[in-house]
Amino acid sequence: MDQGKAAVYGAIVGVGGTVLGHLIAWMQLRTQAKYGNAQWRRQLQRDSYGVLIEKVIAVTQQLEALGKDIRATGCTSTKYAQLTSLAQSAGPDIDSATIVVLLEGPQPISEQAFEVGHAVRAWGAALDAFASAVLNQETGKDEKDEEEQQISLIAGEVVGTFIDMARKHLDRA
Repeated sequence: MDQGKAAVYGAIVGVGGTVLGHLIAWMQLRTQAKYGNAQWRRQLQRDSYGVLIEKVIAVTQQLEALGKDIRATGCTSTKYAQLTSLAQSAGPDIDSATIVVLLEGPQPISEQAFEVGHAVRAWGAALDAFASAVLNQETGKDEKDEEEQQISLIAGEVVGTFIDMARKHLDRA
């Protein structure tokens, strides 16, 4: 083999090696960027799920405490005003947290987040009906009490399902 052919083959191998090296480096950078984006997205989802859960738990703890208090000592106009105030302030907080979850997804978790908001509102409405019946000494307050307790259990299950779905999604991601 003469030196000219050896030089050409050497150049081809050198260019091929350089191109292959750049291709491998580009693929590694692309993989790292993809992984970094996935981690960033996962963190956004975790934060949005956490905010919703935090707001919902704060509201449900207050609803539970008010319900127990009304059952134990009756309902005064002050307690009823407290319940009304809770409903007015909690709704927008839960809605804003739900919207962020809707944006971050995925869809099944977004749909469950929407259900969480509905369940907490339904619980608040049932507690309001029960408190109003106690305050106004209406007949049928026992049925409204039972209905409120059933709806609170359903709300708890809906919230628990959301938490479980979020945890599974984040563990998988």
